[in-house]
Amino acid sequence: MVPVLLGVGALAGTGGMSLALALGAALAASLPPDLVWYELGRRRGGRILGLLCRVSLGPDSCVRRAENLGWWPLTTGGRGRAGGTRTLEEVEREHIRAVLELTGWRVSGERGAAEHLGMKPTTLEARMKKLGITRKE
Repeated sequence: MVPVLLGVGALAGTGGMSLALALGAALAASLPPDLVWYELGRRRGGRILGLLCRVSLGPDSCVRRAENLGWWPLTTGGRGRAGGTRTLEEVEREHIRAVLELTGWRVSGERGAAEHLGMKPTTLEARMKKLGITRKE
């Protein structure tokens, strides 16, 4: 993407390309990667965000930023009851599953889901059992 824009900018700057053509080339170069990221986010956003947070230097700040932007962990979409509401159990199940995905399904230990949720690992395991939360491979 950057090399294409650099080349187009150089051509436009030297008069070798019109501004309209330069803008068209920039759009053509940037649209496919953006569409790929959009589709990945739409289909597997939680997992990808979790992966990015795991490899980032500060996973806690990654989670906080995602929460502040409204990307994590609750989404309303078209699911749920009339008016877009869900039961507390549905919200809790989704929240715990999102945290587990962000932590790579690590329940306990440093950067484990229990730590993120502010509960003991045994309590989290009991909630997972009650809510029927299991890891899908």
